[in-house]
Amino acid sequence: MNLQSVTMTAQQTGGSFVIKQPMNTFSQTTLRTRAALFQPCNAKAAKGFTLIELLVVIAIIAILAAMLLPALSAAKEKAQRIACTNNLKQIGIGVNIYASDNGDYVPQRSWPQGQNPWQTYEVCRVTPGTAIITRGPYNLGLLFFAKLAGSGKLFYCPSLGKAGAKGTFDYYTYAAGVYPSTPPTDPDGNAEDNVRSGYDYYPQALELDLATGTGYGSFDLPHILPAANPYKLAVTPGSATTFGVYTPPLKTSQMDPKKSMATDQLMTMAGLGHKSGGKGNGANVLFGDSHSIFVGVKANSRKGSSMPFDPNLWDPNSGGGSGPGSDKDAFRIIMNGFNP
Repeated sequence: MNLQSVTMTAQQTGGSFVIKQPMNTFSQTTLRTRAALFQPCNAKAAKGFTLIELLVVIAIIAILAAMLLPALSAAKEKAQRIACTNNLKQIGIGVNIYASDNGDYVPQRSWPQGQNPWQTYEVCRVTPGTAIITRGPYNLGLLFFAKLAGSGKLFYCPSLGKAGAKGTFDYYTYAAGVYPSTPPTDPDGNAEDNVRSGYDYYPQALELDLATGTGYGSFDLPHILPAANPYKLAVTPGSATTFGVYTPPLKTSQMDPKKSMATDQLMTMAGLGHKSGGKGNGANVLFGDSHSIFVGVKANSRKGSSMPFDPNLWDPNSGGGSGPGSDKDAFRIIMNGFNP
């Protein structure tokens, strides 16, 4: 029997070849296999992803993002905390240089008589919308005007911006980029005359006020003046107009090196700049000997302990206090309670 021949031609890399073979030597499977082999190389790729494959890829990416974002957020916060610690160390160096240039006196603390301790973070006050100083400088503001704080950025913890614009350096450069200045009004529409730093400045005396009665019990606390006998502080340098403060001038020789000298803003627990899982996680603290550490909430928050983060000393919803920014007794107890 004569055998018929089958001729197959395939294009391959620009050339061609011919296969001649008796028909009976080709099975149907072989023909299909060879036909598939001789398809264009991109035939399968042209089909693309199916909808199910695409959804699976998207789901995997979403799961990986959910796993990685908390870790990235924690790493960012740690970097900001380290930057904040470095800010405080630079402030400590500046305070010591200032004292060496000013008869051993550290920058004058300003806590006005009968007013709230949050004012320890003030740099100065200005005419709203300008850089015209109407009160001060005092606290850390004295370092800036003594040219010991660079542009002033080191007064602001990188984490504090989470609490709002008022915690950022840029907020206080409104008047043609000049620091310290303010916008005419704050975000709530109120006249803005207060230049705030990101840190409470409160160096503490070796001298103690023994058995000081507070709303939280009796404590031996670093000395301040009674409201009835304040120190008279000039409204601006050389001014005859004064206002009374609790905090008399302090020399480094009178300052307790083991007590806190400056901290992240201590207003309310919710207002703490350093957070974990959206909640206050702690504060960086600068001590009188110029070293700085991070003090965590968790290890210092036993209720009724009078430790720095005792809930009783903080927000109303977690204790009974109004927050140290508005509570004289709580502020003094907290600042006294930080241990190096």
